Amino acid sequence: MAERLGDRQALQDALFGLGDAHRQLGSLEEGTAALSRAAVLANDNGDTEAEAHAVLSLSLAHSTLGHGREALASAERLNAIAAESRDPLTEARAWNARFTALLTMGSWEETITASDRAVHAYQVAGVREATDYALNAKGVAQLALGRHAEAVASLEAAFHAASAMENPRTEGVCLYNLAWTHWTGDRYEEAAGTADRSAASFQRAGSPEGAGAQALADAARARAAGDLAVAAEALERAAAGVGRNVETVRPAWLTREARTLRDTA
Repeated sequence: MAERLGDRQALQDALFGLGDAHRQLGSLEEGTAALSRAAVLANDNGDTEAEAHAVLSLSLAHSTLGHGREALASAERLNAIAAESRDPLTEARAWNARFTALLTMGSWEETITASDRAVHAYQVAGVREATDYALNAKGVAQLALGRHAEAVASLEAAFHAASAMENPRTEGVCLYNLAWTHWTGDRYEEAAGTADRSAASFQRAGSPEGAGAQALADAARARAAGDLAVAAEALERAAAGVGRNVETVRPAWLTREARTLRDTA
């Protein structure tokens, strides 16, 4: 209707809503197309805030698709908008887009730096919008670098930040990652209990990743009991259960462990 009426402001808003809804539902190709158009229209309309929001969503969609370079390019575009507008929240969102893109690319040290900058920028802006995501990304990167104790601290802080913002889905993500961190430290009972909590948070959010978290709990219990074949099968289900969620630990880490358990068995 907006296109038929030639209402570019309404079209901008409708395209952003459509694109972000597609992104949240996992229809990422459709999402990026709509969000790209929304960003262009917002720029043409002189709506800097709307342009920044569209570019942020576009960057996150590219990250979920695994298009790290495209996601990073959108993060740089968002940073340019922030520099021009001098808006602290836009600067914080630029760091948000950046640490997510770097996480996708496996640039671990840079992810940690960008996550810390995002937390600081959100504090300066006076909002807690994505502090939980930033701390979670930092924890995953620290785990990838073998900095186990630091990863536990970051992921626990991420979980508490998500709880403070009453965000059960992000609680689930943080707890899933924390459960795997406990696994890598050979604390299988603790991993099982944490994965149970993750599944409960995902269930409250109505998120399909709950099945992956429950499978991780099953795997940890089987591993603690010494049933390596059952643990391996459950680990593969846990890896498949999180889909293309770039915020969780790499599914390949779980499937590699599953192969090791089968070889050992």
